[in-house]
Amino acid sequence: MGNAAINNLDHWFKQSQTFAFNHTARATKAGSMLENLQFLYERPISKGGLFCVPLVIKTLAHHFSCISGAINVPGLYDSEEDSWAISAIAMAGAAVEQALWLYAEERVIVKPDNKIDYIPKPFTMQDTHEGKNYM
Repeated sequence: MGNAAINNLDHWFKQSQTFAFNHTARATKAGSMLENLQFLYERPISKGGLFCVPLVIKTLAHHFSCISGAINVPGLYDSEEDSWAISAIAMAGAAVEQALWLYAEERVIVKPDNKIDYIPKPFTMQDTHEGKNYM
């Protein structure tokens, strides 16, 4: 799910001339999207439409396509509510958050063949909190 979130975010950035090939602009935008968890809301100012953002929905859709052949096990859940996809929705949101963090810290690049490269950063004692976007 994490790689899907990174690829979805890369595709979203490439739709804009501002972010298509400018990694610094991507980092700035990703950092601003992380503030107050704006990336989770369709309407960030009014905090409306939680998890209704295309980045989260596309990441969740990838997860559902991966589990589409799952086998139903009768009696696995105590109630119908226990079988709802609440955890998957939260996991998709967390995957998008981590993808944004990687972009904000300039630690990820998606190559033209959609291969993801993670850029290692040297660790020092000043980096104890994992960078400027540590939460």
